Amino acid sequence: MVSVKQFKARSTVKKRRGHDYARAKHEIPDVNRRLFKAYQTQAKPTWRKRLYYILPGLFIVLVAVIIHLPIFSIKNIIINGVPSQEARNKIRLILNQEIAGRRWLLWPQSNIIFFDTSKARKLVGQEFYSQDLFFKRHWPNVLKLNFRESLMIARWQTKNKVYAVDQRGIIVQELKDQAVLSTNLVLIREVGDKGYNLGDQVIDEQAIAFVDSFNKFWQENLSKIKLDYVLLDLAGLPTVQAYTADGWYVYLSVREDPLGQINSLKRLLAEKIKGDINRLLYVDVRFGARLFYKLK
Repeated sequence: MVSVKQFKARSTVKKRRGHDYARAKHEIPDVNRRLFKAYQTQAKPTWRKRLYYILPGLFIVLVAVIIHLPIFSIKNIIINGVPSQEARNKIRLILNQEIAGRRWLLWPQSNIIFFDTSKARKLVGQEFYSQDLFFKRHWPNVLKLNFRESLMIARWQTKNKVYAVDQRGIIVQELKDQAVLSTNLVLIREVGDKGYNLGDQVIDEQAIAFVDSFNKFWQENLSKIKLDYVLLDLAGLPTVQAYTADGWYVYLSVREDPLGQINSLKRLLAEKIKGDINRLLYVDVRFGARLFYKLK
């Protein structure tokens, strides 16, 4: 038989145990929760912990191997679309200087993987104007530059600089080397001193096409007389002046047929001037059959 005191004692113990085990809303005490998670969480294998340290090291080793593998070093540069040897040499010099440097002061650009094509495209574009310029990597060590160069047909000279002008009358390159300055492209000297940038149109297509055709017809029909330069005043168009190395010059019109004006000049020299060409000051062939000239 259980006494009342014993019953009260047991009930008291149960209440205390329940109160100690769950203080509020029967939640597991914090200590027990941590123990529960510790028992439920599986321990990570030792090899996985080591892998966290091994992978970064392997990556660094792989990058170092790629950098120093000679198979990825740029050994050949192919330049397509540039007809003139001087321009190709200039572009190759720009690329070689870029290859000798480092990208972000860390990666050698001699490695085809790390070569910065965006920067190289910008550097080449600063020297040569082109609407289509892009690089292509040919693995493992060939760099190809596809360059749609505009056809340079004349040299445009201001007071301080000389430029190459294409068939649209647009400046495509600043000429600095003496070898380029002495090219066979006809020289156009502009009256005045204006500042230009690559891509600027300095003359309209009709006028530049006339000068180009006139120069070709001159070389074919008057090869014994050296054409020195064409003097052009933009405000004075359509009239231009073609100066010879002997000092006399010819008045021309860019709106008339260049071959017709060459034939008129050739006929006048043969019929009127003859042996007095050294005394010639100028010839005017702008008005078709009406030819004018003046002696010194």
